[in-house]
Amino acid sequence: MVIGILLVGLAAAVALLVACGLRLSGLVPTLLVGYVLYTGNLGAVTLLLSPIHAVTRLGLAVTELVLLGGALWFWWRRGRPGVPLVSARASARAIVTDPVTAVFFALVLVLLAYEILLASGPPNNMDSLTYHLARAAAWRQHGGIYWIPWSPEVELNAYQPLAEQQIL
Repeated sequence: MVIGILLVGLAAAVALLVACGLRLSGLVPTLLVGYVLYTGNLGAVTLLLSPIHAVTRLGLAVTELVLLGGALWFWWRRGRPGVPLVSARASARAIVTDPVTAVFFALVLVLLAYEILLASGPPNNMDSLTYHLARAAAWRQHGGIYWIPWSPEVELNAYQPLAEQQIL
């Protein structure tokens, strides 16, 4: 569990360092680019390590550490820019001062808390149990992404793999 959290943290750090190094105009573009980089990192790393059956804790750790070194180098060469919070402070001030926007923001926070509560429980719907988790488990045993032979569900091999790569 701890190793998994560290691996996810490494991938997030790589994405955030590269996003900050791009020197985007505000917090929202930086976070959006960071999310896209994070998702792309997870997809690309598992695809690249799969042919050599290295989608293991060690393989992922080594790859993410190499990527972190590259991201640190890029961030350093770009002048060690921070997260652009100047425009976010002005936006936060505008949210707090406008009552309608403040109520809407509070509603969004309540809905986000509800989503986090739902996501914190174990997956128990048919979609998750019949192929998302089974596909990720089969790939985990194999050490990478592959065609699952004699699969009882067509979904195990038919759909795009990015969700399962993120689970893996």
